[in-house]
Amino acid sequence: MAKKVIALILTVIMITIMVVSCGGNSSGSGSGNNPTPSSNKPSTPKVSKLEKRATENDDLPDKNYSGKDFNVLTITDNLFAVNSNNGDLVNDSIYNRNKDVSERFNVKLNFMKIAAGDAFVNAVNESAAAGDNKYDLILGTQKDLIDSALNGSLIDIKTLSDINLTKNWWAQGANDTLAVNGKLYMAVGDLSISMWQDIFVVFFNDDIIGANSLKSPIDLVNGDAWNFDRFVELSLEGGRSFNGLVSSTINHPEQFIISLNAPVTKNGTDGFPTLDFNTDKAKKVAGRILDLYKGKNVIKNDAVSTIFPSEYPAEFTGGKALFMSGFLGDAVKLRNAMTQNFGIIPYPKYDEYQDKYYTTTLNSATMVAFTKSLGDKEMSGIITEALCAGGYKTVVIDYYELLLKKANGRDDASEDTLDTIRAGLKYNFGLSHTHLLGNIAELFENMANGTITDFTASYSENQDIYKNALASLVSQYKAVQ
Repeated sequence: MAKKVIALILTVIMITIMVVSCGGNSSGSGSGNNPTPSSNKPSTPKVSKLEKRATENDDLPDKNYSGKDFNVLTITDNLFAVNSNNGDLVNDSIYNRNKDVSERFNVKLNFMKIAAGDAFVNAVNESAAAGDNKYDLILGTQKDLIDSALNGSLIDIKTLSDINLTKNWWAQGANDTLAVNGKLYMAVGDLSISMWQDIFVVFFNDDIIGANSLKSPIDLVNGDAWNFDRFVELSLEGGRSFNGLVSSTINHPEQFIISLNAPVTKNGTDGFPTLDFNTDKAKKVAGRILDLYKGKNVIKNDAVSTIFPSEYPAEFTGGKALFMSGFLGDAVKLRNAMTQNFGIIPYPKYDEYQDKYYTTTLNSATMVAFTKSLGDKEMSGIITEALCAGGYKTVVIDYYELLLKKANGRDDASEDTLDTIRAGLKYNFGLSHTHLLGNIAELFENMANGTITDFTASYSENQDIYKNALASLVSQYKAVQ
């Protein structure tokens, strides 16, 4: 009897398997053409790269600081210190980011503003010397913070365990090059939108590109073909195809030190910088810059020597120039200042073998630092990290929308280049410290002005000044470490 029952069960199982494998269904149609369960699932909507930012975890612990004050010393024109909504997209995004962090960790953000310069440096140094734990976070300019670092007033940011400098909201390449003997006294990231505003970029007139059947610079960038030779060729030869009109207005020629990867210094075996500027590559870069500015179609226009000027070179806004150097934040005003279409690209590479398109920021970009009088290191690290992560995940997305907004839609073509520009953000010790190195960066500036025509001869003439200045600078850094 038991054997019959077992046999019956096995028979039922085999029939069931056969029905399933043959596509049987409860309707009894026997067609086998019913859609598979997977085909009935709704398609997953495509998520943009910007939208993916919001899903990145900051990995910060749950903390409640019971309404404790979090005091931030910042320069007066920094867009970080926003106290209320006013209807402006970026302003409100910053306000909401600050509010979210404040509520998440139960802290009260207080902003103390001082103009950049001596007054700011003195405030930082005096607090450090007094040990008064007055500031939980410092947001200052690069130059001011360098002066405070040399005074011994700042701590190594790497000692704050809750700040993760490998996260996407920190500019890793820039922070790596700011370190001195492995110690980082200032860092830059998405905490303050001024970093984005002050990034050096090149604008191009898209209408001129189309009218002259030239390849789009954005395509050149995406194909790793946007190099200095191509830039010079378009700036010089391109001008002739535009009926002899000026084809480029390029200022801040010293930024080619960064973009063409011709550093002023390199790290020595002891971890401290040594001069490395009189190299074959630096000479070639200098020669090409001389060629660029000798061209009748290229002008150095001081109208773009400041951030976001009220007026831009008429050659560019009037549709007569192919390129104009400037700052990323200029895009907002330019869209109102000109009727023609323009695009945004990074400064060019040295050649196709350079690994990235490099750029930097003007000295005014807001950087993070902490004084030696810092009290609650854990709170400072956690709140700073949360603010920077929040900037990356919300404020930057809104800033992209502002930069790319056009009268007839959105400049989608430039969106990927913004990512490329940000990825190549870096600094250069010699350029950052040029005010303490005999203004070595002025070599390129003077070549653009025409007051220097021989880079090697000028460098040799001032070599002892540069060497002595760097030796003094290194001694100061060694003294505070």
